[in-house]
Amino acid sequence: MKTGVVQGGPARPKALLDDEGNLFTRLRPQYENLGPGDFLIATENGCNNDGSGDNTAAINAFLKNANDAGKVAYFSRGIYKVQGTILSLPGPEYRGPDGRRSRRQATTLAT
Repeated sequence: MKTGVVQGGPARPKALLDDEGNLFTRLRPQYENLGPGDFLIATENGCNNDGSGDNTAAINAFLKNANDAGKVAYFSRGIYKVQGTILSLPGPEYRGPDGRRSRRQATTLAT
């Protein structure tokens, strides 16, 4: 086993580089001006993140509540099983535990 600097590493895809050739980065959203009351947490509002049961209706109701209340919709880490359409509303922010927008994999979105 060798240790040290790797010479000739793999090329960085141009799509990941900024104008100066550095990896593109984006700061995570900062919520220093928001308090705990400015967030709605999915698992505290009828959504299950354990992969059990269909969460379609619960997630749609949760997102509508967050939108109507003008709050950030926060999804705790986990698996939210969805077997229908999740309505993507223009108002709420959807956030996960790492601060990024929650992934919407294998989900049909309607606006």
